[in-house]
Amino acid sequence: MSREGESFLLVLDTYSPNVVSTANTNCTVQFNVNWATVIPTNKYKKFKCRVAFKSEMQINSSSNLISPPQICNGVGLISVDFGRKNIYGCNQSLQTIGFIYPIVNVLLTFTTNIYGQSYYSSNYNDNIDFYCDYPVNNLFTVNLINSPNQVTATPYMSYMKPWKMFINFTGIIEDE
Repeated sequence: MSREGESFLLVLDTYSPNVVSTANTNCTVQFNVNWATVIPTNKYKKFKCRVAFKSEMQINSSSNLISPPQICNGVGLISVDFGRKNIYGCNQSLQTIGFIYPIVNVLLTFTTNIYGQSYYSSNYNDNIDFYCDYPVNNLFTVNLINSPNQVTATPYMSYMKPWKMFINFTGIIEDE
């Protein structure tokens, strides 16, 4: 039997000084995180985790009233490689910890132009919990990938705006 302990929050931000490298598109970002500053060492060995995500607003316009402006479309998957296969309760082959989906806020028409505003998002309740061992590698990569279940001619994750991701780690206390 196990029970939950304290919770710790890791905020990943594409503007963060913890970013080691990034594709110009923000869909593949490598972070350097000192885990001891986020999660106390030797207190917990396993964690229940939840993920939330939000990208910056994408604003596009089109002067052609027949074709609307390019807005965020298609569902994406969040894949994280903590440096070893230590994630459970999710798609372990892809290390997928959640998904993101587009939110279209406004489509406005002004005489000859159409304006679209959209962003990618997911909340803690949108994704299932996953479990992971205490991370051992300070360098890890976050990949935002197109969902394999959608067919599209545009690799929409490659146009990702800067984003923030929140991972809540709740320690698991193993009863003896």
